[in-house]
Amino acid sequence: KKRTRASAEQLAILEDTFLTNQSPNSKVREILAKKVKMSERSIQIWFQNRRAKVKQAQKRTELVQQEAMKAQYLSNYGLPEGITSSDMMFGAGMVPTASQIPTMPTFNCDNLAIGTWRRMSTSNTDLSCFYCPTTRIMTWQIIDHAARFKMTFPLSSISRIEYYEVDPMYSQVDFDLIETPQFFMETVSEDQQRDWKKCSDFTEAKQATLVMRHTIHGLSSALKMQVMSLTIA
Repeated sequence: KKRTRASAEQLAILEDTFLTNQSPNSKVREILAKKVKMSERSIQIWFQNRRAKVKQAQKRTELVQQEAMKAQYLSNYGLPEGITSSDMMFGAGMVPTASQIPTMPTFNCDNLAIGTWRRMSTSNTDLSCFYCPTTRIMTWQIIDHAARFKMTFPLSSISRIEYYEVDPMYSQVDFDLIETPQFFMETVSEDQQRDWKKCSDFTEAKQATLVMRHTIHGLSSALKMQVMSLTIA
């Protein structure tokens, strides 16, 4: 029997529920099943898989934390001026040593939202969020049915970065932009050469062209350190 993928709307409801209740009982699953029009068994399996994914992410986070403790740059630099946050401020101006600058800072991101368009990570590769210190370019990259897309924007186009904890485990980071990202899709030539080609906004209803706030969610223990790396990149 062919498995039916949940829609973005269904996933949004399930993810919102997961943030507050990772192990819903049969009554809650029954209510959810009616709300998202899925079987209760499908709901149960989704939550089992989601909990397993969190455990895997926590293991990866432990490795990130070990590397972060080696750097210890959070204790060496004060908070920058100009960009405010609920819990912490991020901005430019701090000058680290070369050994403290990550080659390609990545973000622990399992959820990217722009307006009502949302992309959720279901594997280690289908959603990637990273920053290149050399080009000073931020990239959101997704894989959808073997097709690869990305949107990019320079760090200079970010007017505000806001970080805050959603709960003891997860955090949210809002990026407010002052210009529209550029959009690309991967092309493959006859000789199997891969290249990026500019394309139109691939988000639903072209929301990334209209909405200037991009939001990512991830594990607090990793995301806080990773976002701070932007201030020294």
